[in-house]
Amino acid sequence: PDVLWQVHVENESPDLAAARSLIPVAVTEAQKAALETNRLDYTPCESDYEMHISIKTFGDGAKTQTNKWAVCATCQDASGMAGKLACDPMSFSLKLVPWAGVATMFETSGQDEPDAITGRPFCFLPLPADTGLPVHVHGFFELSSNRRDIWSGEDMAGEGLIRVEWNK
Repeated sequence: PDVLWQVHVENESPDLAAARSLIPVAVTEAQKAALETNRLDYTPCESDYEMHISIKTFGDGAKTQTNKWAVCATCQDASGMAGKLACDPMSFSLKLVPWAGVATMFETSGQDEPDAITGRPFCFLPLPADTGLPVHVHGFFELSSNRRDIWSGEDMAGEGLIRVEWNK
């Protein structure tokens, strides 16, 4: 097989790795503690960092481009609306996690201004929709069974209603 393109993080460092892992580590620790205490409570935390992503294409028109992204992520405790839903014993079976983040490209090598991005929602992987925002939005969304849609609906009850409220 031929290599068509390569992607890597140019500014990888121990500080960047720590910033990127802050929220996942906090979430994992809260969930482990909940197994012992039967009580879920997330520690609020935030993480802001830059990522410089290099994209190298091969073949005709081969080039390398570096995009610089500003990333902001947060995890809420039970004082916020998302945290209250996630920590409520009535919704434990849904395994909600009050983790959200945004990312925007602020610089592209070789250009005075980066191309405008069309914001997309992500739930760890991109979802096939546009947000209409100038940023990508990551959330621990409740998704349809085929992962193509964020759970929605106005005539829901029980867990379906909790899922709709969560995604708001």
